[in-house]
Amino acid sequence: MQELEIREGSRVLEMSVGTGWNLRFLPTTVTYFGLDISIGMLRRCQRNLVQWGRDAFLVQGAAEHLPFVDGAFDAVLHLGGVNFFRNQAAALKEMVRVAKPGTKVVVVDETQKLTRRYSKTPLAGNFYADGEASAVAPVQFLPPDVRGVSFRPIAKGDLYCLTLGTPN
Repeated sequence: MQELEIREGSRVLEMSVGTGWNLRFLPTTVTYFGLDISIGMLRRCQRNLVQWGRDAFLVQGAAEHLPFVDGAFDAVLHLGGVNFFRNQAAALKEMVRVAKPGTKVVVVDETQKLTRRYSKTPLAGNFYADGEASAVAPVQFLPPDVRGVSFRPIAKGDLYCLTLGTPN
């Protein structure tokens, strides 16, 4: 979360918000937006927000076609799921599009180290049937005009953190 460089009054978008678990780690002085393709996950997120005394604008939509205007957000975050996007290049392009110029975009997801363990479990194994192929940082899909690209393993190598800056 510290990678985001969030300031008071920022507008923050989390892609694939799921249950909203990450919201608890963001400052309460920001306007938070969560997008997910699953209405069921958005409902769970809303229940969690009520329980935590937090607020957010929740939107159902696909990462590849974000329903927001250009430059709408001061920070864009995605934690988990980019491995399963139908079109990673389109999703990354959209993340950059909706971020203000000079904004940081942060993408975190599983590495091959973690998905190898998942592939051995009955439920998750179906999602990771192709094993390592589904857990590679999508660096090759980044728009050509991004700047300051950084990639590093985190969480003892189970996850990666990909950060990039939007064009000025």
